[in-house]
Amino acid sequence: MEYHLMLVQKEMLKRHQTIIKVRWEPPDREFYKLNIDGAVKNTPGLGGLGGVFRDYTVHWVLSFIECIPNTNPAMAKLQAIKKEVATRSGS
Repeated sequence: MEYHLMLVQKEMLKRHQTIIKVRWEPPDREFYKLNIDGAVKNTPGLGGLGGVFRDYTVHWVLSFIECIPNTNPAMAKLQAIKKEVATRSGS
């Protein structure tokens, strides 16, 4: 899987864009990899978070999603990390 991340320099907003190719790398054989994200519709506003655990063969192992009311982007990300820790510890 490849993703393209577009970075826009503020002073050249409409004239210059740099494309950086980002590739997901699987974890070592003994490990799992977790990808998490949080998003918010308005600040503050309704948000959500989610995460997915994958093994070294890139197969899905476990995932989670959750709605979070009245939040901001930073809190959504922090709550996603908190949920990840709780998921790993079995809480």
